[in-house]
This record gives sequence, structure tokens and C-alpha cells, in this order.
Amino acid sequence: MTVKVYVDVLFIINFIIDYILLSITSLFVKKRPSIVKTCLASALGAVYAAFVFFIPLGTFFIFTLSALTSLFMVIITYGVRNAAFLFKNIAVFYLVSFVTSGVGFAVLFLGNRYGKINFAVNAGVFYADINAYTMLAIFVVSVTVIHLAVGYVKKQRIKAQFLYNVTIEKNGKSVTDTALFDTGNFLRDPISQNSVLVAEWQTVSAFFSGGTLSECVAKHPGEFLYIPCHGINGNAGLFAFRPDKIISDEITLSDSVFVGISETPLDKEGGYRMILPNDSTCINRTERM
Repeated sequence: MTVKVYVDVLFIINFIIDYILLSITSLFVKKRPSIVKTCLASALGAVYAAFVFFIPLGTFFIFTLSALTSLFMVIITYGVRNAAFLFKNIAVFYLVSFVTSGVGFAVLFLGNRYGKINFAVNAGVFYADINAYTMLAIFVVSVTVIHLAVGYVKKQRIKAQFLYNVTIEKNGKSVTDTALFDTGNFLRDPISQNSVLVAEWQTVSAFFSGGTLSECVAKHPGEFLYIPCHGINGNAGLFAFRPDKIISDEITLSDSVFVGISETPLDKEGGYRMILPNDSTCINRTERM
């Protein structure tokens, strides 16, 4: 089906799209540009869209013109403080644009397949006879996807700042795994008041004769002590043992720290298998942050 494209409609559609893209970008970079600046930048993007849609150009020229247009749209909207500031704003703008374009293309493709939406594409510019509700739905989905993605990346970055390689030694054996420094781990042995590092049974089982934790406790009851607690994977307590040594290049732990055993994973994603107590001294932690 042939789609009639009108230059004024194409300009208005792309002006609105660019304005919303810049507004979404502003939310993520936490800036409040003036309406005038956002309108000027959106108008520049709309002029570019109308220009490349109707005038045949080479791929390299289109790519260069697109990059320059995006650069000046960001500069007009947010200004230039320094290179890092400009790069961050451009990166977020491209992220918002790519996600929104992907969601929009999916909607247009499905709509065209079932004969409900007609659209045309040229030089990377979309033209479609969609209503305001469809356009709103595209942007709502795009913002949701970006928000979830950014939240996940931030969560992983924060988590990585508190992850360390820790080695536990006992009876001539050693195991090394990733440990999370948890400022909320106040777990202590109620009798000795020693802090407790929590480790998964899968990690520390090599210190014992094999089998399940219950079997090992039954065979060697003198090796373990029971520490009552709440909030460790829903358990009312856990078994613990005294290691010979706990070693890390970045963490200093007291020699009196016990190792508590969790029979269930501490992290569903498998990012760490130990939890450090809150009284550990993180020597290089500030440098990593």
C-alpha cells in the first residue's frame, strides 16, 4: 500500500517526537532546560528528518548529518560545560532514541501487518499515520524499558563496589570466593560476641568429609556451633565454625570471626557466595568507589 507523505505533517510529527525524546532525556540526566531551547532543538531535528526523507543522499552523508544534528540538538538543549558533561548527555539521548525507535518500529510493524497502521521509512526517518494514543503508548513503554535497564545497571554497579575476593583457610585447605560487604550484617555469636561471616555450604563444604551439612554436623558435632539469628534466608539460626584464617587483599578481618553456613544461595544471581560482617575494615574500598 502506497503511503502519501506530506512534508508539513512529517515535520510536525518529528518535532513532537524529538521534543518528547529530549524531555525523556532530561528526566534521566536530571536537567530542566527551557521550553524555548527544547523547541529549537526539536525544530532542528524535524528539519533534518524532512530534509533526508525527501532528498536522496549517500549513506555516509546521512550518517554524518545525523550525528551532527544530534550533537547540536543536545548542545542547544543542555549547553556545554565540559567534554564529560556533553558525552553523558549525548549518550543518554542516543539511548532514549534507540529504545524508543525499537519500540516504535515494533508497534508500526505489527500494526502494518494487521492492516491497522500504514507507515513509510526512508533514511532512518519514520512516517506513520498513527494517533496520539498509539504514540503515547510507545513513549510510555520506552520510558519503562529505559528505567528498568538503568536501574539494573546502577544496582549492578553499586553491588560491584562492595564485592571482594575472600579466602578462607581451615585444616590445611582453602577456598576462595566472592564476598559482599554488607553494612547490615550485625550477626554475632551471642556467647563470645564474635562477628560472623556468612558463606554458602557449597563454598565451605570442602573443609569437611562430604555429604550434606546435617550429615557433617552429626559426624563431627565438635566442629560446629549453633548461632541463633533471624533474617538469614528465613532461617531461625545457622551452624558456624571457626576458620584458621580469613584472607583478602582488600579486607581486614579479626582472627576471631566465625563462618556461618547458609544452605541456600545468598544471591539468586550468583554474584557472591559470602557476606562479610559489618565490622570488617575495607582498606581500599574508598579507592574503588
